Amino acid sequence: MSEKTEWAAVPIFKGSWQEARDQDAIDLLRRSNQANTACAKAIEKVIDENWDGVKLKAGCAVPIIEKFGIDRTMYVLANTLQLKQYDGRFSRDNIAWAQMVQIEQTPREQPAERRYSWEIGSHPYKLDLFVQQAREEIEAISIRETPVYYEPIAYAMENEEMEPYWDSFRCNAACAKDVKEAIADHYDGYRLEKGAADAVIQKYGQERTFFVLANTIQLMRDDGRVSRDNIQWADTIPIPHGTPDDESNRRHFMVREHPGLFDVFVKWTRREQEQKSRLPLAEQLKKAQRNAAQPAASAPKKKQEQAL
Repeated sequence: MSEKTEWAAVPIFKGSWQEARDQDAIDLLRRSNQANTACAKAIEKVIDENWDGVKLKAGCAVPIIEKFGIDRTMYVLANTLQLKQYDGRFSRDNIAWAQMVQIEQTPREQPAERRYSWEIGSHPYKLDLFVQQAREEIEAISIRETPVYYEPIAYAMENEEMEPYWDSFRCNAACAKDVKEAIADHYDGYRLEKGAADAVIQKYGQERTFFVLANTIQLMRDDGRVSRDNIQWADTIPIPHGTPDDESNRRHFMVREHPGLFDVFVKWTRREQEQKSRLPLAEQLKKAQRNAAQPAASAPKKKQEQAL
């Protein structure tokens, strides 16, 4: 298989050799094994290249996920942790996560020999850090790919859309929790630092972050410490409300923070995001101005050439 092969497109075969023979899928099993082994080797290489002697560089799991896909990355990592589950250098949380990933087992519940061919050989401590990074990145990808659900729960029930409803609900609740933590991390007791929402927006996206902020402002609207400007902005974002179920559910993604401090956080976040959205336009204008100035500067030269 060439290096140009798209490993992420190779299906994961979880059956045994006997099952592969019965299904006439030996070739698929072999290609799956090759892709798993390539993924394991790539992880070892990334860990070696991104280890600074103390910790792994941030984001080093991203190229692995992009090259081999989420499913295979999880599969190969979980396989190694299952094979080394009694190694105390792996965190209990990562071991518990690995046990939730289904890997082929023989009838006697002993690891199949072929599983050792894609066991990751990196130092357990380093690999444990990489697993944690990969899990966080995969979770972030899942969150970014989950659309914000704007309809009330009654609509979701009637249209059999409860799964996307609850997926969005869980992301909203997690976002609210991270917003509260972001405020705590960027407030020194006197002032709120700029860029406090950057990490939250990077993780959840502007749409979901604004959805959660608007929901909280709407629920705080009767508090005099919340500005009219923020209330008017929040009212432009539709949040399911009115019925007991919707009113109860929306409170699960309300940011439990001091109203005055939260109001400042929302105001600054809105302003910073508006400035960022204007930046590309300003850059385009500067570029257009530079391009427009170039012909004028070269005009005398052209005239001199014509004269010669």
